[in-house]
Amino acid sequence: MSTKPIVVLIHGMGTHTAPKPKSNERGSFGNECINTFNAAFQMYPSLENDKIENKVDFIEIHYNHIFDNFRKEMAENGQTFNDLLQGAGILAKIPGLVNKVIEFESSLGNDEFFNTHWLDVILYKLYFGEYVRVHVAEKLGEIIAKNGSKNIHILAHSLGTAVAHDTLSKLYNDGYADNDDIADLSPVTHKLSSVWQIANVSCLANSVMPVANPYKSLVKPGSAGVTDTMMNIHHKFDPFTLPKKFVRPDNGKWIPSNVFKTKYKDIETSAITQVNTHSITQYLHDPSVHLYLFNALGIKIPPKSQRDKAEEAYKSLVIDKAEAKLKKKLNGLVKTNAATLKDYVDAGNRLMKFIESMGV
Repeated sequence: MSTKPIVVLIHGMGTHTAPKPKSNERGSFGNECINTFNAAFQMYPSLENDKIENKVDFIEIHYNHIFDNFRKEMAENGQTFNDLLQGAGILAKIPGLVNKVIEFESSLGNDEFFNTHWLDVILYKLYFGEYVRVHVAEKLGEIIAKNGSKNIHILAHSLGTAVAHDTLSKLYNDGYADNDDIADLSPVTHKLSSVWQIANVSCLANSVMPVANPYKSLVKPGSAGVTDTMMNIHHKFDPFTLPKKFVRPDNGKWIPSNVFKTKYKDIETSAITQVNTHSITQYLHDPSVHLYLFNALGIKIPPKSQRDKAEEAYKSLVIDKAEAKLKKKLNGLVKTNAATLKDYVDAGNRLMKFIESMGV
């Protein structure tokens, strides 16, 4: 059992290497998060001689292998994704499915970005979601069984926010009963310390083959939810978070107003210091994000004078004219709850074009 706070990392779409616990090697997502936290420590004299690993234990739950194995099998068999969906009878049932999937007529090897990013999203939403949820639930259950839940924090990013939400909504149950045949957890006796949804796409992912409505599920803070506190973190110019954005007003309908004010935090960032505004490192390096996470982990917050200097130093990293250029790329993007998976892919493609236009 760990005596330090435990941060469970759940990655998003794209290619991620798996951790290798036997050789003490971290996965790529774990390295990104830990290295960025340590870079953030360097922004404050009171933290610069320390390491985040001395204060926090990180555990990665990696599910990318489920998609990788399927991609490999399809490529080896010369199978098309369109044929797979047709065989499953999915295309006729799902309106607004990405045109590119319908037109996908060759083996998975011609479009690397589609193969390693969009296919993850589509497979999760339409085909392999339950495999992923079962895998993540088993791993999370093992972590809680070994360490308890009160000192566990979940950090999920991008597609990982949908995976985390959907898994938790299945894992936790209002009707919890000891010694039954269902591996349920109780929102009372197994409540998590915090859940950080970074670049939250859980609402969009729930729009096709829904698991649980993020606005009505138990994945919320307070006595009625699976976690004591919750943070929804999004960048103003991260196009992935615009279609079907997760938005909760303080009106008492989702959680009581006193819980909303004390246990829930919605953080919107806007500074563009990296061309990829969706990057986990862009999020975690921002003082408006990592200071809240440090506080949740019991890390002593630097004094105001240090915070002010760190904020100024971070602002100096802003890329000149990046905001105006990205705004132009995002012009006309669907930003309402009527958005579909096609709009999500459109958002990502616009971001990729912006990155390319900046010479990255």
